[in-house]
Amino acid sequence: MQKYLIVFLMLLSLSAVAQKTSYQTVDSVSYYLYEQKMWDNLKDYGKLAKKMGYNYHYLNLRTGIAYYQSKQYFKAEKYLNKAYKQNPSSKVAAEYLYVAALKNQNIFLAGKLHSAVTNDTVKFTQLISNIILESGIKISTDKSVAGNVNYYSVGLGHLPSKKIAVFQSYLFQNQKNNNWGEYEQHQYYVGASVYLGNNWSLDLGTHLHQYQSVVNFKYDTTETSSTPPKFAGDYKVDSTIIKHYLLMGDYKQQGAYFYAGFTKRKGGFKFSPFFQLNTESNTSLIQETKWIEEKLDKFKPGVKEQHIFNKDTVISDFDVPSNVLNKLIGFNAEFVTRGEKFKTGLTFYQPIGKEKIRGSLSPYVKLDLKRINFYLSYFKKANVGFTEHYGSVLVNTYDNIRHRINFKTTYHFTPKLNLGLLYQYENKTDALSLYRYSSNMLSLSFQFKF
Repeated sequence: MQKYLIVFLMLLSLSAVAQKTSYQTVDSVSYYLYEQKMWDNLKDYGKLAKKMGYNYHYLNLRTGIAYYQSKQYFKAEKYLNKAYKQNPSSKVAAEYLYVAALKNQNIFLAGKLHSAVTNDTVKFTQLISNIILESGIKISTDKSVAGNVNYYSVGLGHLPSKKIAVFQSYLFQNQKNNNWGEYEQHQYYVGASVYLGNNWSLDLGTHLHQYQSVVNFKYDTTETSSTPPKFAGDYKVDSTIIKHYLLMGDYKQQGAYFYAGFTKRKGGFKFSPFFQLNTESNTSLIQETKWIEEKLDKFKPGVKEQHIFNKDTVISDFDVPSNVLNKLIGFNAEFVTRGEKFKTGLTFYQPIGKEKIRGSLSPYVKLDLKRINFYLSYFKKANVGFTEHYGSVLVNTYDNIRHRINFKTTYHFTPKLNLGLLYQYENKTDALSLYRYSSNMLSLSFQFKF
């Protein structure tokens, strides 16, 4: 019976709106739906009333609360923000909008509302807002080519003001038992997001790294040829040339990646164009020893075979550039679907400079459920280094990553504590040895919010 009454009231209101009468009817129906907690009906009614030209505080407030109760926080933020602007003294609008902004990770909007909601001007700004601990291992599928990679990371978030969010992290990783040697790398990242107003923010980041490796790599090449007699009675010559190469020594690299971009939020859509600059300083003590073995076999009818052997050895410094400067532009775009549980996005990276390198496109999807989140992404790149995720993830390897798939699930034990599990499959061609192999990575992370 109640369902039919609601349908009747909505039709009655629609008729009234169409005749450009009765604000009271629209207000009465929306209030009734709100009181009865008929959230789906209220959402539909709010959209209908908006199309008919109604846009006032209580209608937006009730519609926003209906979306909030349906856990559609982006739509809730949209309507509640309108309601709050129409009546900044509304405690109810401020409280619902504050929580919706936190749910949407719109930290700057939450900061703006914090004092109005809590009457506390200090608590929102925090010396340490969150801490993240992470550790993982990347297991090589071909131990004759590459060993396993181990890494450990710690990160700290800071809220020095309601318009600035800062995050910094340190990461150490190493890899031994490669066919070319071993390496270790230290990384430090610091990034900040600064709110500019009108849902625009400035994103800045710097990723410093110190890489050092011990190279011990040997490989061979073989060339064969056959020269027929130039004239009757001449020798036929078969040639085999074996070139042996041995690379030995220390290699060090220090570098910095600078990230600068902007982010525009509009409801469930987020767009972030960016620019990256990479500078490196390299020191190489690698020496290349090359020795050549040449064997000549000479044949002529009626004459004993002749076998001639030649050897030659050359030792020289292995040539690597002492300084590198690379530039890159790109953008990230993210969309929230209508139900707001599913998000999809992509990031595009395009190196710029003298060499023409094809850009990289990395699509991803997110699924947000009540206490668990899922993330799936695909990535590939050429022999160029850059950073991901607003400069926070360093990919300074010059390996050719042909395919990389990330799958991460995050479980929220409490609003302040969550656990993350990441699986990564990667197939790549090593930049030094040119061997192609795959790896499987598993990592565990803990995040605690203060």
